[in-house]
Amino acid sequence: MNIIEQLNWRYATKVFDKTKKISNEDFAELLESFRLTASSLGFQHYELLVIENPEIRQALLPFTWNQKQTTDASHYLVFCCKNRLTENDIDNHVKYISLVRNQPIEKVLPYGERIRNFLKGMTEKDVFEWLSNQVFIALGNLMTVCAIKNIDTCAIGGFEPEKYINVLVLKELELTPVVCLAVGYRSAEDTYQHVNKVRKPMEKMMRIV
Repeated sequence: MNIIEQLNWRYATKVFDKTKKISNEDFAELLESFRLTASSLGFQHYELLVIENPEIRQALLPFTWNQKQTTDASHYLVFCCKNRLTENDIDNHVKYISLVRNQPIEKVLPYGERIRNFLKGMTEKDVFEWLSNQVFIALGNLMTVCAIKNIDTCAIGGFEPEKYINVLVLKELELTPVVCLAVGYRSAEDTYQHVNKVRKPMEKMMRIV
């Protein structure tokens, strides 16, 4: 598998084939790639909503600028960030590291202090921005894995988060939608698959220092 060829193959799919569904095996692999994504300080302070209910997907459509990928793709994913980070969250993160690595909690406690020092002086808005930025790492990783597996995607930032919160009942869960991803297979009717990919040349994007 040539990764560069696959990245050239992928594009923001505008029209999905509603009759084609991702297999359970492939989708499980996509979810695992999401889980394994890197994040700052390993926090992963976000959740992925897999919107399976067709009525809910239809309800989200008008709040997604009527982009049909919302309803037509095999799967529709909503990446959400948790609204706030508490001392308890930090303590639980440290305890989980201790458990997974089978290390005494005393050995991991300094990492918790490192996190607290990193957050010191940040406003609540700063912390949320830092946390929500991690979501885009997960998004990019998942889109790359999809391309490798010949699964089409369309990242969707054009939506109304507050309306999504209402439809998906996220207020009590303290989650905020950050970005969405339609996943499935391109329709033969999607003309965008036949146009050249528009990317800047490398010399316009890279500088050796």
